[in-house]
Amino acid sequence: MFGTFMTIIIIGYIGYYGYNIIHDLYFDKSGEVVSVATVDEQEVDIKDELGSFTQYDADEDRKIAEQKKKETKTTEDETAQLSGGSAFSQKETLSDLDIPATMTGGIEADQIQGLINSLENTDESSDFFIVKSVMSPTSI
Repeated sequence: MFGTFMTIIIIGYIGYYGYNIIHDLYFDKSGEVVSVATVDEQEVDIKDELGSFTQYDADEDRKIAEQKKKETKTTEDETAQLSGGSAFSQKETLSDLDIPATMTGGIEADQIQGLINSLENTDESSDFFIVKSVMSPTSI
C-alpha cells in the first residue's frame, strides 16, 4: 500500500517537473534573458561634500588607550606608595571601571601537574585527604 502511494507521488513529481522544463524551453518565451546589459553612467560632482570632510585618524584610539594606561599606571604607583606597597591594599583602593577584569584565583598551566600530583597522595596531611574529609557525608 505504501509502495503504491510513493510510486504515484514520484511519478507525479517527474511529470510536473518535466512539464515545467518543456514549457519553459519551448513555449514560454516571455522570460527572455537580456544578452547585453547597458548601464547609463553619469558623472557625480562631490566637491561640496569634500569641503566638510575631516580625515579619520586610525591611530587616535590607540594613542588614547596608551595614555589611559599610563595614567592608571601612575595612579597605581601612587596608591602603592601611599598604602605601603602591598598588592592587596593596592587593588582595594582602585575602583576604576575602565580597568579590564583580570582572572583571580586562576592556576597557571605549569602548576597543574604539581596540583594533580598533590591530590593523588592519600596521606593524612595531603590535599586529597583534606578534600575527601570535607566532602564525605560523615563530616556533615
